[in-house]
Formats: sequence, C-alpha cells, structure tokens
Amino acid sequence: MGWYSEHFDRVDTTLKSFVQKGKIDTAQLEVLNEISERAKADQFRILNQSSLSLSDQRILFSSLININQSTDVMKSRLKNASMIGENPTTAEISLDLIPLYQEIGNYIDDFFSKKEIFNSEKLFLFSRNLYKKAKKYNFLKDTSSQLRALKISSSIITSFAETFANNVNHEIEINDEVTNLNEDSN
Repeated sequence: MGWYSEHFDRVDTTLKSFVQKGKIDTAQLEVLNEISERAKADQFRILNQSSLSLSDQRILFSSLININQSTDVMKSRLKNASMIGENPTTAEISLDLIPLYQEIGNYIDDFFSKKEIFNSEKLFLFSRNLYKKAKKYNFLKDTSSQLRALKISSSIITSFAETFANNVNHEIEINDEVTNLNEDSN
C-alpha cells in the first residue's frame, strides 16, 4: 500500500469514528494536514518528471491540486464544525469524498513507485469528479482566495488577458496574410 492509500484509509477511519461518536475530535485532523502538505510538495515533483507527457503531467498536477485544496478546506471545515456543533454532518459529507481520494491516491502511489500512469483518462475522470464534489460541498477555496495565495493580482490577470488577446490577434493576422499570399500565388 502506498503513502496516499494509507493516509486516505486513515482519514476514512477517522471520519467514520467522528460519525459514530457524533463528535469531531480536532486532535485527529493532523492526517489531513499531512496529505495536503504532501500533495503540495508532490505537485512540484510532478513538474520535474520529464518522462511524462505534458498531458499526463497536467492530469497528475491537477489531481494533486484538488487533493491539496480539498483536504485543506476539509480540515478547516471539520475544525469549525467542532466549534459550532455541526457534528457529525461535516464528517458525513467528508466521507462522500473518500472513495475518490482513494482512487486518485492509488494512481498517484502507482506513479511514484513505477514512474508511469496506466490510465490517465480514468485518473482525469476521478480527479474531475473529486473537483465537482468538493465544489458541491464547498470544500474548495474560492477563486479570489486561490489567487491571493498565489500572489496573483487583478492587474497581473488583466495584463495576461491583454497579452493573450494580442497574441491571438497577431496569429490571426499572420494566418490571414499567409492565406492571401497563397491566393495571390495561384
């Protein structure tokens, strides 16, 4: 059993215990922090894997981002639920994400042990479903929080969008010029 599989099994056991007892023990939430931090570090490890296609890198990277963000928010929500008496509702909701975490964890563990992805399309689907469920349950950071954490200001986004639009316009102009040259030579 790999690192992620082992840790998601621990989360599963912990959440089931919270539900059974009807109380969230915040002292047991450290495993979520461990997963979040490991996923964050592994994002950069994935970027350094030249043996992967860009598509597979993107899928693994996105999967790790989804794990990092959703476990981080899950930990926060469980802590808050403990304080406001939302026991065990948040733990029950969290349990709904466990099967997806476990599936994605298996792929990531396999990748780090074997250095290849056996079915990136399936991993993409599991990761996409995790994202959708995490969003449904508000277990993702909102976009502005994510941008602030990355230190990306609105002026940077505006500049990027303007540069991108200019690049697209230049490419269209070049394509039009090439088309005109082809028509003139006929």
